[in-house]
Amino acid sequence: SLTTETNNNQTTKDKKKDCVVCYENEIVAALVPCGHNLFCMECADRIRDEHSVCPVCQKHVTQVLRIFS
Repeated sequence: SLTTETNNNQTTKDKKKDCVVCYENEIVAALVPCGHNLFCMECADRIRDEHSVCPVCQKHVTQVLRIFS
């Protein structure tokens, strides 16, 4: 039905905004220099401080940028 389709689309849109590490917070950060922007600020900071490697491409992370859209 149309209602089910709308609900499914909304669920899909909401999931695209979720951090790929914790799945709880909204994506607001990008890693530098690779530019992957799939993380909340907390997870991005943790990646930079504890791992120093992007979990997507394995490049060394030098900083985190907050994304405003």
